[in-house]
Amino acid sequence: TGASGGANGAGGSAARGVGGAASVLATGNGQAATPGGAVKPEEIAKSKPKPKGPSKNRLTAQQQAERAVEDAEAAMRVLEDELADPAAWATQYESAKSEARHTAARRAVEEAYTRLEALVE
Repeated sequence: TGASGGANGAGGSAARGVGGAASVLATGNGQAATPGGAVKPEEIAKSKPKPKGPSKNRLTAQQQAERAVEDAEAAMRVLEDELADPAAWATQYESAKSEARHTAARRAVEEAYTRLEALVE
């Protein structure tokens, strides 16, 4: 009787459906759940709606890029005021120095706009 009792015990376990597909329960909303009532991770991913528009990080980066454009333009205006002084162009050395400063400021404005455009697209 000991041998047949062991066989019945193993068969009884399989008949109860422990583990596998038989243990998956329905949640009532069409989603599959595990025996503990938790919704499967793949079902959670499917049920979450995608947020509309850019992420918070993207919005923050755009705001920083806008500030960088404003700062670069303000620096360019200050420099142009300085370069309006004839002393900035009085000698060949001063002219070259003034031209280099203006070129650097103009490039900074262009680069700031390029970064902003890349974030807005």
